[in-house]
Amino acid sequence: MSSHYLCKKCLFRGKNFIDIKRHLNKKNKCSKKVESYSYSEDHLFILSLIPYYKGNQMININEISNKIIY
Repeated sequence: MSSHYLCKKCLFRGKNFIDIKRHLNKKNKCSKKVESYSYSEDHLFILSLIPYYKGNQMININEISNKIIY
């Protein structure tokens, strides 16, 4: 099973959960790309923890977006 994780803030790609966890917990935070300005920091964090499999996220983003309380 070839899954990976993608930081929605800066588009960093990690092979394992621990890679994305380390990336998100860095002291010097990554800078936002233009595509990520429409989301809050918490929303980006949650979306980054969802794994991708064969180029698609395993959970529908719209499904999660409706459940997140701002």
